[in-house]
Amino acid sequence: MKARSLPWVLFVLLLAVSVAFAAEELTVEIERLPEVPGKSIRLGDIARISGPDDLAARAGEVNVKFREGFLWRSDVVAALVNQGVGGVTLRLLMPPKMAIRKGEVVPDLEALVLKLSGWQGSVRVRSSVAAPRGELLAPLKIRPGAATALLRIRTPEGTREVPISMEWHQNVVVTRRIVENGTVLAPEDIEVRQVRISSPMDAVSDIRQAVGRMTNRRLPAGERISPGFLLTPPIVHRGDRVFIVVRKGALVLRMQGEAMEDGAAGETIRVRNEQSKKIIEAVIRSKEEVEVRIP
Repeated sequence: MKARSLPWVLFVLLLAVSVAFAAEELTVEIERLPEVPGKSIRLGDIARISGPDDLAARAGEVNVKFREGFLWRSDVVAALVNQGVGGVTLRLLMPPKMAIRKGEVVPDLEALVLKLSGWQGSVRVRSSVAAPRGELLAPLKIRPGAATALLRIRTPEGTREVPISMEWHQNVVVTRRIVENGTVLAPEDIEVRQVRISSPMDAVSDIRQAVGRMTNRRLPAGERISPGFLLTPPIVHRGDRVFIVVRKGALVLRMQGEAMEDGAAGETIRVRNEQSKKIIEAVIRSKEEVEVRIP
């Protein structure tokens, strides 16, 4: 085999140091690595091996391991020596190290589907055939809510196709009883239920995201709660006396004012300056304070 004009290093090593010269020559050429579903692989699966038939066959059965996401040239040499391939001159054509990309290991189907979909809920996966252990070739992504998919898996015996069906479930927060418009939700008003879906729901999934929020409509019992149904309760109400803080650079002024409308923390409301009677807009910082920033 001729050495190719590639950025490879031709590494020549006499494996048997006890002999003056080697009567047999073994050539191992590793051009590229496939996706590898594990921490090791047979040398014969990734290399072109030439030499005496029995020697090439033994070399092909050598198991080489990966370290830190790479196949190292020194590890290939060590594996050959440690696994009984000695007394030869080795011509090893490969870079000092080669990066690998691990394929998905099947058949943990539910974990695989969750990873491909990025789904944060749960999924139940069924298949009419047993999924073999191997490298997933396709699909690269699965849409949450999809009813079926066809997995293509590479195995030592060839590529297998595995049809799967999926049931998707999502945790949603629902009302336990009728909730009137303007209610600040308490833990006893709501609960979490797991529901089957055909597409992701725009729904609150954690009770902590709803408790303390105020509803903007009347909700019947059992209604799933969408983020659009909730408001942050106002901490300042129309008629409240507040301090108006005016900031311009290092200059800070404070004066009394009156809120002209309700508002939550961070919202902008209209406030009347009690001294000048002028109505201005200010951002709510707390129950007692609103802020005006002047560039």
